[in-house]
Amino acid sequence: MGRRRESGRAAGILRLILDGALVWGDYTFDGGFRGSIRGQLVGDRLSFERIDVERGFDARFYGRLTTSPRRLTGTWEATAIAPSTGPPAGSWSAVPGREPEDGDKP
Repeated sequence: MGRRRESGRAAGILRLILDGALVWGDYTFDGGFRGSIRGQLVGDRLSFERIDVERGFDARFYGRLTTSPRRLTGTWEATAIAPSTGPPAGSWSAVPGREPEDGDKP
């Protein structure tokens, strides 16, 4: 799980699950955007697709995992499938978060 920010764009929560080289998860971003993630991690390189619940497959993300400090950084590009409502590409970063524990306030 991580907190993510795109350059000049919204912030949100990106939850990633790793199984071998496969990565999947979900996200919620400022502005009510939410959906699913599917991709792969090979070495320190991450690539994934964002599938929005309202817009469908709307972006590809590419990134690199660093261990000191622990973070993901990379670039993204919009797909031609979803209608354009913003910039066609940009940069992003995410830092580790933690899952809420029982008793934590949402």
